[in-house]
Amino acid sequence: MEFVKLTPSCDIGGLAPNDVVLAVLKDAMEEAAKRGTHGYLIDGYPREKSQGEEFERTIGPVALILYFEASPHTLCQRLLGRAEASKEDSRRKDDKYSVMKLRIATFIENNKGILERYGNKVKRIDAEQSPDEIFAEVQTYLEPIVAQAALIEAEKIEAEAEEKMKAVRAFTRSSISVARYSRSKSADVDTKLLAAAAEAAAAEARATAARNAAEAARARLEELEERNRNNKK
Repeated sequence: MEFVKLTPSCDIGGLAPNDVVLAVLKDAMEEAAKRGTHGYLIDGYPREKSQGEEFERTIGPVALILYFEASPHTLCQRLLGRAEASKEDSRRKDDKYSVMKLRIATFIENNKGILERYGNKVKRIDAEQSPDEIFAEVQTYLEPIVAQAALIEAEKIEAEAEEKMKAVRAFTRSSISVARYSRSKSADVDTKLLAAAAEAAAAEARATAARNAAEAARARLEELEERNRNNKK
């Protein structure tokens, strides 16, 4: 099992094997995609440059990396706080002070390659701030990505609905021509025409909803872009 593979290295403050982490991530993302997910926010990943490179090679490109900057002292204090808040029997082995120091040193060293690799895709956030301040800053980076994803999805649904309407209209014209040629509208033709009309109405409703969603997403994107421009002044 993947959990068994992860345990030894995690117990001493090391990193789990890349192939194991990637396999777990890929499975989780594929399952989420089946439920309609179109974007992913992965916490604590990549832990090193090779993880990020392998992720992009086998799964897909990275849009953004949020890098929470804090001093080693702050990181240590927060880990100690987590350990104190834990029950003794459920406390992680890597909350031991010696292992904690190794984790922080590994984290800082591995981050160097990640920051160099992703350049402008890295957005640095001062993690010494309050939780509310950190959250507000995170929102400024994530909201445009979420709005863009919503726009792409809405445009896709709109295009599919438009194609469906075209196909239904073509079928309707063909059925009417057949009925006229035979000089009688059979019950079968009438039934098919009614079904086609219902399909056309449903497709048009989907297209209208998607069109409205796309317009809302475009407006939100413009609002966010304007806000970012003002913040840079």
